[in-house]
Amino acid sequence: MYHEKTEKLFREFPDLFQREQLINGFECQDGWFELTRTLARRIREYQVHCSALNNFEIV
Repeated sequence: MYHEKTEKLFREFPDLFQREQLINGFECQDGWFELTRTLARRIREYQVHCSALNNFEIV
């Protein structure tokens, strides 16, 4: 994925995607950007509605 799109995901979802874990960014084509962004939004919505997942993170 192009660097600009990777940076946008890092900025928009810092709680889900950490640079330290994704040193090389997202190793996929740009077509995955919207899918990844939509999934991250849905995960965030789920976090808000499910208080049992306060410490939820993607590893």
